[in-house]
Amino acid sequence: MNQHHWSLALGLFFSALSLVTLFIWIPLDIESAVTETLRRRVEIGDAMTPTMVTVGILIVSLWLSVDAIFKLRANRRPGGRNILDRESLTFMRAILLIFVAGFALMLWTGPSIVGLANALGADIGTYRQLRDTVPYKYLGFFVGGFVMVFGFISLVEHRPGWRLAGVSLAAVVFIAAMFDLPFEDLLLPPNGDQ
Repeated sequence: MNQHHWSLALGLFFSALSLVTLFIWIPLDIESAVTETLRRRVEIGDAMTPTMVTVGILIVSLWLSVDAIFKLRANRRPGGRNILDRESLTFMRAILLIFVAGFALMLWTGPSIVGLANALGADIGTYRQLRDTVPYKYLGFFVGGFVMVFGFISLVEHRPGWRLAGVSLAAVVFIAAMFDLPFEDLLLPPNGDQ
């Protein structure tokens, strides 16, 4: 089994998973649609973000599958070493570690800072009360998002650097602005579950 076989298997697996998510999981789990009309005003529904992410994963998975099929038909065989060598497994462990660290920071940074402020006598209330106020609503998203973006870029570039930190910070600010500024009632992750 060569690299193109693995690419085809991954592409087909994630295509199937995307279709199940798109047509079964999202409709059964989320009550609102992608868009909703309330009092003659069209608003974004709760299903918009997961639907868009799933469609993106589906497009990339189909692209990976089609590319692998064309490469297999051309009978091109990669001349390199085995695809799942020690270096590949180390890379996958590093990716998992960055994901876990980023999501943990995203989840716990806001509540921890609010708890610390309250312990020091600030009496600002609970994080649940503050989760849609500036700057508290951005704490977890900025810290966890920065760790993920900076970690992935540094891993791929094989070195961290100030320029990469600046690019990572700009990317997280841009993503937060794209989701938060146009929509009044949208909570940045993970604030919806707090």
